[in-house]
Amino acid sequence: MAPRRTIRKGEAGEQEAKELLAGFQSKPLDDTVPVSDRTTYKRGYAMGLFKEYVRDVLHREPDDTWLSLCSSSPVEVALAQDTCRAFLQTYVSDSWDSRVALGDQESEEV
Repeated sequence: MAPRRTIRKGEAGEQEAKELLAGFQSKPLDDTVPVSDRTTYKRGYAMGLFKEYVRDVLHREPDDTWLSLCSSSPVEVALAQDTCRAFLQTYVSDSWDSRVALGDQESEEV
């Protein structure tokens, strides 16, 4: 059986909460993670492709997709998720890389 929990209310609880908040505010979280320039570039590139896909293929506003993920409407959330899934499926299936080939060709697209 899980231990019981209670929330301190009244002046004592309020004072404790204020002290905790003040302590947290004096030492903010460092939630930044070092990311290489190449990763930053690739993220920006992928976001550009996403926006192009949503705008030019689905004929929707790309920013609306991100906002819809936070919606309280299950229908809007599902459409936004499906939009992201459609982009990712297309992104993966349309991706290729040029590699050195053994034989007559210098390289081949894989």
